Amino acid sequence: MKIVLLTMLTCSVVLGQSRDELKAKYGNAVSETFMVRPGIEVTATYAASGRIMELVISPQNTGFIKSRSSTGKALNKDLLKRIIEELAPMPTRGKYIMGTFMHFTCLPHDDCTGSEEEYERLTIYYNATESSDSNYAVIQWKP
Repeated sequence: MKIVLLTMLTCSVVLGQSRDELKAKYGNAVSETFMVRPGIEVTATYAASGRIMELVISPQNTGFIKSRSSTGKALNKDLLKRIIEELAPMPTRGKYIMGTFMHFTCLPHDDCTGSEEEYERLTIYYNATESSDSNYAVIQWKP
């Protein structure tokens, strides 16, 4: 009987906390991640009002190390454009303002090169790979 009780207590500690336990301790989540395609996830970050402020589209990374370069995967440009159209359809973006190529140094991997599309209501950033694909993309709504 003691062994069963000890095993049950150990298992509950090993399994970690549930979503409901975290919510009870810390309140509503400020972000959450969804699987938009097999192997591709989008993480939504919310304002206090519940409005989406930012979406980050990236290859799923189930490894212990979460650096961008650890997945070794890139997002196909055409597929990424289709996903972005689903998440932020053209009519909701507002008027197109301009596109910009970005190249600046950021440590440690100097992997901040990319391009940006600015619209009236949001901005889309594509983090470039050495090919024409992307490591990830960010959609940020303007306040």
